[in-house]
Amino acid sequence: MRLTRELEAGMVVTIEPGLYFISQLIAPYRDSGDIDASLVQRLACHGGIRIEDNVLVTRQGPDNLTSKTTE
Repeated sequence: MRLTRELEAGMVVTIEPGLYFISQLIAPYRDSGDIDASLVQRLACHGGIRIEDNVLVTRQGPDNLTSKTTE
């Protein structure tokens, strides 16, 4: 969301999707039926999760460098 320039082959970017349990933001939806409130409550003590992947831009498409380090 912060990168405004066009990606070019040879660039490496970090992709950081995350899921965070912020009680003040969840509160208005707790009784809406849109979320599983009991599951959210069980997971909230963990705070959330963020996954960081380093991705190389190539002419053929993205190359996830992070997944290669865990194989």
